[in-house]
Amino acid sequence: MPYTRTLFTLVRRGNCQCGVAAWAYGARRGRQLPGVRGATWATFGKLRGARQSRHLGARASSLGTPGQCPLPHSCGATQADSANRLSFHRFVVPNYVLVRVAASSHGGRRKEVTDCCGRNSCWPALPTFDGFLEVNRSWGRSGRIECLHSDAIARNTETRVIVEFQGAPESTHAIQFATPSLGDQSYLIVSGNDGALIDPQLDIDRFEKWLAETGTVLRWVLETHVHNDYVSGGKVLAERHGAAYVLPIGSDVTFDHSPIRDGDSLPVGLCAIRAMHTPGHTPHHMSYVLESPGTAGAGAGALAVFSGGSMLVGAVGRSDLLGPELTEQLARAQYRSVNRMVNELPDPTIVGPTHGAGSFCSTSPAADTTTSTIALEKTRNPALTAIDEDSFVSEQLSGYALFPSYYAHMGPLNREGNASAEPISLPELTPHQITDAATTAIVIDLRRGGIFAAGHIPGSVNVPMSVDAGAYIGWALPWKTELVLLSDRPADIEDIRVQLHRIGVRSIVGVVDDGLKKWLAEGRPVTSYRTATFREMAEESPSTIVDARDPLESRISALPHTVNIHFSRIAEELAHVGPGTVWVHCQSGYRAAIAASLLARADREVVLVDDDFANRAD
Repeated sequence: MPYTRTLFTLVRRGNCQCGVAAWAYGARRGRQLPGVRGATWATFGKLRGARQSRHLGARASSLGTPGQCPLPHSCGATQADSANRLSFHRFVVPNYVLVRVAASSHGGRRKEVTDCCGRNSCWPALPTFDGFLEVNRSWGRSGRIECLHSDAIARNTETRVIVEFQGAPESTHAIQFATPSLGDQSYLIVSGNDGALIDPQLDIDRFEKWLAETGTVLRWVLETHVHNDYVSGGKVLAERHGAAYVLPIGSDVTFDHSPIRDGDSLPVGLCAIRAMHTPGHTPHHMSYVLESPGTAGAGAGALAVFSGGSMLVGAVGRSDLLGPELTEQLARAQYRSVNRMVNELPDPTIVGPTHGAGSFCSTSPAADTTTSTIALEKTRNPALTAIDEDSFVSEQLSGYALFPSYYAHMGPLNREGNASAEPISLPELTPHQITDAATTAIVIDLRRGGIFAAGHIPGSVNVPMSVDAGAYIGWALPWKTELVLLSDRPADIEDIRVQLHRIGVRSIVGVVDDGLKKWLAEGRPVTSYRTATFREMAEESPSTIVDARDPLESRISALPHTVNIHFSRIAEELAHVGPGTVWVHCQSGYRAAIAASLLARADREVVLVDDDFANRAD
């Protein structure tokens, strides 16, 4: 069994000393930490002088006697004592500058990090766990983001960040649950024993696990809006835990709930959550301001604002998801909503949006960091840096990329509130059963594009395994298409099941987790097509080239003599594809792999340009 991968938050004390903060959630005792000399999972227990916090395990209240730092250099930080049996620990060293380990969907990349003295010191020796190190400057004087943890960062199945707030009552904090397959975050606000959960997805076991382990009582489940990018788990969670299910007034849902209006306040422990109407992403959109005791409604007591699809990190939520007739009206509302936030909330207020980098609900690429502050957003948010409202709206309306076709089904599912949180069964299919299933289902092959091209089941569609492959499956195929999932790595099957579960896809009729081994062993047919590079394409000058990227990307940098057909529209626009062999490219080869397999399924001869667009010959 693989050990839990714990990502480190590195900290700096004084001029050049470093401490270490880490989560060791579910770690196996005695395991060596890759890349960290002399440190094992067992060494990360209580710090000397630490006091117990029943919510978060062991917390360092003082540095105690310095010991040898587990990092591969001497920095004077406190060494952990021998391990205890707490299931997770938090180590805090005061006055630190945060460095976060961020997830990467492509292993092996490493990013140099400069510490706060401006030096590249020991960072390259630190473990990256299929991710890369980056400086996170998104925390302000009102609080700090403590650390990031992932059970399997390469798969991005579970990522949590602890956010603490300066000046808040003790044991008041927020847990950020990242959902990389959607580019989204959910937040559990905890104050004392009480919890309030904001914008949870349908895979609710990760939230319930945290509630159970920490003894937090769920009082409120809040939605910032009726979501268009995933199926909410809010209703199910509220029912299971006896919590109130809070939705913005005007949400137009068909089930019982607690509507909330602008200015309404909800108690959570020793704090309060105040609703702030921030239309723009949707007409009814509500942000939630966490306020400290005795200052509710005053603005100055704001600790954080959980802004959903309104103010994002360096971006705003898009306003075109509900149709063209509302787009400009909502874009103008978005401008006013973001400006209202900065006018009413103090600069140090932490901004915790639901949509982030990788979300198709963002108008422009959001920053890699998942939180910000009001002060930082004043310097970079397009609604705050635009000359005026008209220029902001014009820029927004000209910059909307395509969004997944399955979005059309998310709003109705969330308004009905009937989605099941129970996982579906995944029967393993024999080659004979695959053949039978393929009369009504489509085989989704999760292997890499080049491997798929070399040999695959005829008629199958290639969606290479990635952190958001589920979204691309939902985008590439008609809604409710029956699916057979095929991979040569069993863990991929479960990952994709979860990803599809989040967007309401329950039409998986079977799985194959050993690739083509059994298929080939029975002598069943496979088909293939060629792969090539941009250089080879330039040398051969094919007459038919399909650019499978978004139209916005193609307009910026298109190759000569290409036709732009987004990968999701291949079936609809097949008539626009020229004769002969079709060469297919995109930006990295990922979307081209999907498009090439769809063209091959339509009996076209294809060549997959499995190459990065940066290698093109203009």
